[in-house]
Amino acid sequence: MRDDPIGQLLSRAEADMDVESRVDARELAERVRRRHRRRMVVARAAVVLIVVGSVGLIASVQVRSRAPVVASVESIRRELADLDAEAARHERAALVLASVKLKPTATARAADPQLWLDRQRREAAQAIVRTADRLYSVNRDPVQAAAEYRRAIRLFPDTSASATASQRLERLPS
Repeated sequence: MRDDPIGQLLSRAEADMDVESRVDARELAERVRRRHRRRMVVARAAVVLIVVGSVGLIASVQVRSRAPVVASVESIRRELADLDAEAARHERAALVLASVKLKPTATARAADPQLWLDRQRREAAQAIVRTADRLYSVNRDPVQAAAEYRRAIRLFPDTSASATASQRLERLPS
C-alpha cells in the first residue's frame, strides 16, 4: 500500500488531523453506515411487501377464475323470460316512437286521405301560431304577431291552434 498514491495521501491527511477531527470523522462515518443500513432495511421490507402483495393478488385472481358458475336450469329459464319481457317492452316502445316520428307517406295518404289532410291542417295552424309567438317574443312586434294570430284563426277555425291563437290575441297589448 506504500506505492498507492491515494493511500499515501490519506495517511498523510490522517497524520495531520488532530484528535478531535478524527473523532468527528469516525462519528460521520458511523452515521453514514447507520443511514445506509436503515435504507437497506426499508428497501428489503418494501421488496418483501411487494412480493407478498403480488402473490396474494395472483392467488385471489386464480381463485376467482376457478370458481365454478352454478346456474340451475330454472334460474336460466327465469332470466330468459325476464329478457324476453324486456325485449317485448322495448319493441312496443320502438313501435310507438316510430309511429310518432314517421312522416306520413304516400301509402298513409292513400289509406286515409281525410286523416292525413286533418293532420296537415293542424300542423300548418300550429306553425302559424309559433311564427306569431316568435314575432311577439323575439322581434317585439305585437302588430305583426296579431296579424299572424288572426290568420291562423281565419284559415283554420276548427283547430286547437285557432283556440290558442284567440287566447294569445286577447293577451296582446293594444
